[in-house]
Amino acid sequence: ETENQLRLELEHLRRENAEYQQRIPPQAGEHEFLQAFNRAAGDCGLEVLDYQRVGLDELATHSSLRIDIRCRGTHTGMCQLLQWLRDLERLTIVEQFAVVSDMASPRHDFSLSLVLIYGLRNTQANNEETHDV
Repeated sequence: ETENQLRLELEHLRRENAEYQQRIPPQAGEHEFLQAFNRAAGDCGLEVLDYQRVGLDELATHSSLRIDIRCRGTHTGMCQLLQWLRDLERLTIVEQFAVVSDMASPRHDFSLSLVLIYGLRNTQANNEETHDV
């Protein structure tokens, strides 16, 4: 029975891996992402104060772009924006999140470090490695 459970878990992990791979675009699409982020922030009642591209990593399996963003708005608006990020079609990681102003105020400054994953490489080799279990 343990072997059957392991096979089921492996199949689940393979499906999850395939779903994540589908969420990784070939290019960073930074400009398009920031346009969509600004629209979503506005829809959530947030003001984007600043953003800065702070890192680009080229790994053997993929590339990633880190962007720091500062926003101002309500706690509810920020929660809505985090939900928007979670539901995005593209894989986006919230690496850091901080409230950087007085919690007694109805509007807060928020700081986010987002990582955009793109440019998946060697996916066939990675998939073959997982099949050898």
